[in-house]
Amino acid sequence: MGHDKYINIFRETGALLEGHFILTSGRHSPTYFQCAKVLQYPEHLAQFTEKIAGHFEGSEIDTVISPAVGGIVIGTNVGCAMGKRTIFAERENGEMTLRLCKGSDAFGGKIWWNNYWFSNYCRSK
Repeated sequence: MGHDKYINIFRETGALLEGHFILTSGRHSPTYFQCAKVLQYPEHLAQFTEKIAGHFEGSEIDTVISPAVGGIVIGTNVGCAMGKRTIFAERENGEMTLRLCKGSDAFGGKIWWNNYWFSNYCRSK
């Protein structure tokens, strides 16, 4: 599926918002992807999950971590598709933290950080 098809899915579901948005990074944007509006449809959740999980097929990842609240649905689904543990981070005093995981082995192994969908990268301990 090409880039335009993904954009059309967001448009068709009302998830591609246009206007003036101040992102959590402080940057300004004329568009905003409201992922929750897309992910409420199982067929789209399955498509995006398959695409993301497929991208990391064969990668050495032990855990998928997602930001609360917007990334939990897709992160959990990607983790399930990959057969990996899933956790989430929350914003605390402006910083993403693993409040619920303090004192655990949350950072053991290789972790895929699902940072609002497409700005993803792999991290290791």
